[in-house]
Amino acid sequence: MTKAERSRKPREPQHVVVGLDYSDDSERALYAAFEAIRGNQATLHVLAVAEGEGPPLPPDLTEEAKRRFLEETHATLDRYVAERLEALPSTETVDRARIRTSVDFGDPAERLLALADSVDADLLVVGPRGKTGMDRLLVGSVADQVLRRAHCSVLIARQRDASAGRSVH
Repeated sequence: MTKAERSRKPREPQHVVVGLDYSDDSERALYAAFEAIRGNQATLHVLAVAEGEGPPLPPDLTEEAKRRFLEETHATLDRYVAERLEALPSTETVDRARIRTSVDFGDPAERLLALADSVDADLLVVGPRGKTGMDRLLVGSVADQVLRRAHCSVLIARQRDASAGRSVH
């Protein structure tokens, strides 16, 4: 391989960030992120963000109650990721030790971008639409914000059209 060919060859990612909201689109994004780290030594950072929808937290909620809520939310995320890893065909193994999970509160796009910056991500993976609100025509608002503002490559994991074998746009 010549020097010019090496310089054009995409570099394997070292840090991949994926956002989850437990929708079908974000599940596809998780599988795409698994694929991105399979066969290399990259670390996958899986982030679930609570947008703060619904009633506000009671003002007298104790720090202990908040801590328990975060622990339970994190445990749910860990189980979700483990179940998706177990569903992979045996030929597509992904090293669980290279996956970091975290939960956060706030604006999903802001939190994903902040995590990507903090780990110096090479790739950020999102689904085209989430499960909340009115979706944009082609790309959901979180994916659109991430795509416009990320300082790394962004992969939008779209649903495949089974009859055509390619992504639906």
